[in-house]
Amino acid sequence: MKHWRLKTWPGDPRAKNTPNEGKLLIGWYCLKHSVGAMGWCLRNLQSQIQGGKIKVDNLSDYKRLVRQTEPDTWTENLLKSVYYLDPMFSNGVKIDDLIWMYHEDGDYYIARVEENSRYYYNADDEAYDNDACNQLTNLHWIKVDKSIIHPGITQALRHRGNTFCPIYSYQGESLPSKISQRIYNEITGTNYYWI
Repeated sequence: MKHWRLKTWPGDPRAKNTPNEGKLLIGWYCLKHSVGAMGWCLRNLQSQIQGGKIKVDNLSDYKRLVRQTEPDTWTENLLKSVYYLDPMFSNGVKIDDLIWMYHEDGDYYIARVEENSRYYYNADDEAYDNDACNQLTNLHWIKVDKSIIHPGITQALRHRGNTFCPIYSYQGESLPSKISQRIYNEITGTNYYWI
């Protein structure tokens, strides 16, 4: 079992229809739709995907389309996206892994990857406007009281870096993973994780 960090801040001023006066706040989108979302929308193909002419059923389709689009600055950035998307959608995230999110409002959330969580390329207008097209579905985010979070986890969540990445052991210990499990058990009122 691993635990992961989904970085959803800072906001991006290109987005529309968001709670923060037009700034992209992907964390709000994640909470509203129970997903872990990352950007890297296929902008050059958006109308064709929405019109049903092109299908994006899995990450392999997404990668193929990224490589086939005409080169420009955005496409060059998309090629980098495959590196960022692989941990979440290809071979990294497993059922029962925990994902932490530091939200734009300064709060912390945790979600467990469930049996029905899967990759989904969402090409609807809201996902596109919020740069949230690549999604891991069926994540039920739970707000976590800041007072019970270990400093090693808060440091990892607020650290600059990849949009989605594992939270590694703190000072060579497996402590953060166990703490994440304990926190999840505590806030859900279960003993889901045996610790």
